[in-house]
Amino acid sequence: MEVAFYSSEGWESWGLPTKPVIPEGMAFLVDDDLLFEDENGLRATAAANEWLRLRPTENCPAPSSWGTYARILRDWFVSAQLHGVEIFDTRDRLKALLSTYAVDRSSGDLKQRLGAVTWNQHMSVLGMFYRWAVDESYATSVPFTYQQAAVVYAETVRQIMVNQARRRIPHAHVTIKYLEDEFASMFVNALAGLRPDGSEDDSPKRFRGRNVARNSSVVDMVLSSGTRLQAHADPVPRPGVDHQGQQVPGDVGELHLAGPRSRLHLSGADAGLRGICMAAAEAVGRAAVRDRDGRSGRPGQRQVD
Repeated sequence: MEVAFYSSEGWESWGLPTKPVIPEGMAFLVDDDLLFEDENGLRATAAANEWLRLRPTENCPAPSSWGTYARILRDWFVSAQLHGVEIFDTRDRLKALLSTYAVDRSSGDLKQRLGAVTWNQHMSVLGMFYRWAVDESYATSVPFTYQQAAVVYAETVRQIMVNQARRRIPHAHVTIKYLEDEFASMFVNALAGLRPDGSEDDSPKRFRGRNVARNSSVVDMVLSSGTRLQAHADPVPRPGVDHQGQQVPGDVGELHLAGPRSRLHLSGADAGLRGICMAAAEAVGRAAVRDRDGRSGRPGQRQVD
């Protein structure tokens, strides 16, 4: 099966009384035998082409999108032919095909795999196609299962139907791989209880978290040294063992050293990482922080008379 694009150039020589009512540049599907119907009647490719021709009237005016929609349908049709399933088959057969198609596209051949965003686009296009096919009596069932969900935006609640074949996509803020310099500086200042510009915060709502000097110093060390973030991912201090078999307390200088590598035998680059962390811990331990009344004390502690 191939995807082709319509051109009306030279239509006068086609023996037609009028110019075909087909959008210029419209994508369409063609079977290998170049037929759109057989002894069983109109083929599914003809129904797909009819649906594609309606895209400009249904919020899809871009010609580049027509080709994308056609290629999505082609891939689904080819998979159905490979497994001997009709495009407008029974629901059980279509659901079985969808299950196989999902596995092939997620963990099959590397060239055929689809990311979550692209897969969701495929499911959206196929969902629109099958809903149209049911309305036009081409199909009697769809391969998808839908669940009702509520969407809230600006105090407005509306009910939508969610295709359960879609994959979950992480929000943008959890896919951040690095921090911009300005944001990193503001982050360190916030951990220290300072204003974004680094000045003292005297407001009643200022941040008075525990161990502010330690936290800001450790984060500043991580950002400046380039150590792997996994080494600082575990928030629970645990004792570890260095490469010489010596016990390393997990609360050295109240620094969290319980990353996935720090409680193992550290050698080479790991020993360097431990040295940096130990030096930072000692520096923080020696540093004095000012309490609210101006008296000094250990990080995260208050002096008591």
